[in-house]
Amino acid sequence: VYTRGKVACEGMLRESSINWTIFRVAASTDANASKGGDPEILRVLFNASAKTRIEYIHPDDAALAVVNALGREAVMQRILNLGGGESCRIYSRDFFNTVFEAMGLSRVPEQAFGHDTYYSDWLDTEESNRLLRYQHHSFEDFRCECQTAMRTIRPWIRIIRPLADWGVLRYSDPWRAHKRRKSDA
Repeated sequence: VYTRGKVACEGMLRESSINWTIFRVAASTDANASKGGDPEILRVLFNASAKTRIEYIHPDDAALAVVNALGREAVMQRILNLGGGESCRIYSRDFFNTVFEAMGLSRVPEQAFGHDTYYSDWLDTEESNRLLRYQHHSFEDFRCECQTAMRTIRPWIRIIRPLADWGVLRYSDPWRAHKRRKSDA
């Protein structure tokens, strides 16, 4: 439904008489955004394969691309992928472990991930970066920002790590199925 809606909107823009530029933006989150949010999204994300390819783009880089596109004739009537480039190509388990370790949680076991596909992949951003010169941050920058953003809660989470790990893993259907199989054996 999500993808069909996006494709329909892109079609309407392409058929319109207005000047348009469509950005297909990779996964972009601020280090502080990891502190909150709907934990039910974990259930969806845990069902995806640990090897799901994700391209991250730092929010500052995404904003810079949009600013650099303003008034640029070279990007009008074009669809451009915005992503962080090679230094931001990761797998879903890398993203989880970066955020969870910054919080003071344990690494996510492989058995916590499912086998579903997810609507992400690595992007060809060579053209968009050539036109807009926006790729300045790596995924390592995000990792460092997460460590800094979580520094005040990390010691407290570590104290209750087993309980906190359980709290996170309860949103993983594959993990619960793994534990059931293990106890039945």
